[in-house]
Amino acid sequence: MKYPLNENGKNLYLSKLSALSDEYFHRLTPWQRKFVNSVYESFLQKPELSKKQMDQVDNIFWQIADV
Repeated sequence: MKYPLNENGKNLYLSKLSALSDEYFHRLTPWQRKFVNSVYESFLQKPELSKKQMDQVDNIFWQIADV
């Protein structure tokens, strides 16, 4: 089930997905690249994410950003 996000949530996940698809893209695994691209494209069309997608984006972001 996908959840609509408030403005803060939209901005937070938009910035994370943008960073992952631009500046951190070269550090992602092939699976992470495909996942980030897919979620980012659908998020731009309709800014909703499932709980699982939010958790996965957070996990990937903190893994990559902490390195």
